[in-house]
Amino acid sequence: MLHRISFENGGLCNELCPVGCFRRYCRRYCTKGLSVFIFYGQYLLYFLIGIALLWVLLLSVGFLILGKRVRILLRRIAQPLLIAFSTTSSEAVFPKLPKSWNALVAVTE
Repeated sequence: MLHRISFENGGLCNELCPVGCFRRYCRRYCTKGLSVFIFYGQYLLYFLIGIALLWVLLLSVGFLILGKRVRILLRRIAQPLLIAFSTTSSEAVFPKLPKSWNALVAVTE
């Protein structure tokens, strides 16, 4: 009996949550105006700059360790990385990555 109540409560929350979020955002835009979009745009820009700097750091360290072989590694893991970032699922991609690393080691030996 208790599980039915919790499922009904969860279903009610799922139905009403979008209404509450929509109300909150409408109130924010009505009081602050469209400057809210500028704030969120800056936030997104800083986030993307952070991600780009992280990739530059990772590629620099990779270049220091692997040298020019980092290009081979990037070519081999490009498709799994694209799948991982587009689906936000690393579990689906992880089995392909060790195969790419092993293939890189086999090329270098």
